[in-house]
Amino acid sequence: MALQKRLMELGYLAIDEPTSYFGNATEAAVKLFQRQHELQQDGICGVETLAMINGEDAKPYVMTEGAEGNDIESFQEQLVELGYLESNQVTGYYGTDTVKAVIKFQNRNHLTKDGKAGEKTLEAINSPDARVSYTKEQEIIAEKKRQAALARASSAEGRIDKLISAAKKQVGDPYILGKSGPDSFDCSGLVVYCLRQANVYTRRLNAAGLSKTTSWTKISDLDNVKRGDLLFFKSDESSAIGHVGIYIGGGEMIDASSANGKVVRRSAKSNYWRRNFVVARRPIE
Repeated sequence: MALQKRLMELGYLAIDEPTSYFGNATEAAVKLFQRQHELQQDGICGVETLAMINGEDAKPYVMTEGAEGNDIESFQEQLVELGYLESNQVTGYYGTDTVKAVIKFQNRNHLTKDGKAGEKTLEAINSPDARVSYTKEQEIIAEKKRQAALARASSAEGRIDKLISAAKKQVGDPYILGKSGPDSFDCSGLVVYCLRQANVYTRRLNAAGLSKTTSWTKISDLDNVKRGDLLFFKSDESSAIGHVGIYIGGGEMIDASSANGKVVRRSAKSNYWRRNFVVARRPIE
């Protein structure tokens, strides 16, 4: 449990109710830590790795040139969505093309142009207000109109049913950081995937970014949520939103759990989730 808490604190493991289970997601988080600290990426939490994880000099999660992994691939897909990278440049490797794309994004969004995906850049790219490339603007407007037309053609209740049905079908699928389906997910990837099955348009954002979608009704009390609402949580160690689940009614949610290493159906109103609930959003009404 202490290992998962520390990896969550440093940003290598997505926020969740920590457990002592050392599954694929925790192993992947250890590998990300090892990548950042130039250790052998074996996913084994040996003496050297554990000492560095718990040490004062442990570096927070960041993506830089030369890194490789699922998280890089997901980041590249976000750059494609925003029009800064071509789809054939999604390789999972943070090379020259990605550095150039990040610099273009940073320039357009008034950030320091260093080509690194650090805290400020990741926060910006996961914001609903991220500025797209000039060439992508009209395409995104057209897609929003298409999705709005599809939404108008079906009832809200029918779309909520589609959202929840899509989520239920993914229960048991593996948790993999950066994945948004169809066979593996992280917490926000699951939500985006299921929303799209219900004809709700949203970019691929993280939990914090989805929580800032102001076009969706805000609900401040966990006891006032309804089926189809998105629930956003912090952790005991941080006030920042880092987890999201889909409320399915009856006090339950479906979410991609980093601590359990898979998509789960569980209580949304346990003591842990109650004290860490931040806000809910209603994407369908």
